Amino acid sequence: MNEEKCRLKSDCGRYYDSENHACCWCYSTERSRRRVEQVLSDVRRLEYYVAALEERCTREQLQDARNEAMP
Repeated sequence: MNEEKCRLKSDCGRYYDSENHACCWCYSTERSRRRVEQVLSDVRRLEYYVAALEERCTREQLQDARNEAMP
């Protein structure tokens, strides 16, 4: 979809995929709602994962992991 089409409705917007391509989504469409639900599910899983790591790792281990993950 192009940027002009994204501007047609108030529930539309733009996001960038992993290859930095601009993509349009409109929450009024079933495909976009499914994508939002999938992303929210992914975020929840990551939050649970981080919480589990925080329970099992020391502060130093977490800091080392953060430092390694940052570019």
